[in-house]
Amino acid sequence: MYQPTAFVPYEVVILLVITFVSMAIAVFSLRGYRWVRERSLYYLFLAFALLAVGFFALGVTEGIDYVSHMRTAPGALQITDVGTWVYYVCYALALLILVVAYFRNVRELAVAPALLAASPVTSSTVAPVMEAVLIVLLFTIILAQVIHLSVRRTRSSVAVCATFAALLMGHVLILASSARAADLYVIGTIVELAAFGLLLGLVLMVRRPG
Repeated sequence: MYQPTAFVPYEVVILLVITFVSMAIAVFSLRGYRWVRERSLYYLFLAFALLAVGFFALGVTEGIDYVSHMRTAPGALQITDVGTWVYYVCYALALLILVVAYFRNVRELAVAPALLAASPVTSSTVAPVMEAVLIVLLFTIILAQVIHLSVRRTRSSVAVCATFAALLMGHVLILASSARAADLYVIGTIVELAAFGLLLGLVLMVRRPG
């Protein structure tokens, strides 16, 4: 990925905002689950609790690195590498939880986070591989939602599908920025933020029965 240096402080703010949005989605999903006992809301709670941890780890480590200008020896593990590992592991596991919510018997997809262990340790090499993994998982979720829409279509289900499509678009743009296209990285990050905001709005629509 090509992360423009001038965008780093803004990205840190965006990551922390997404952290709080993810926490809110998790909290309201759990509250909705207790109200309506819809199992999909519990899966949503687990997924976004993990996402909150991942975004927080990445935002804090990038912020520390930017403020302190920490530099280690070439090839050594940097603080941003730790944040990147935590972020991608949490993100992949969160998406796997959502995949399992649609495909209860697709156990083999649990191998996806193992791709991280096979990658070199630095964030510059891990990021493209894991972005590709996230894109595959997001595409799987969208495919499941499209199949669901062909059977039963509601306004909320269409909105959820569109939201995950926006997340997919954001990660495709971030991955495409590997060609040193800084604008694509910025746009992809902003699209991802907007998608999380839309998801929060959908969760807030869940109402206590009666």
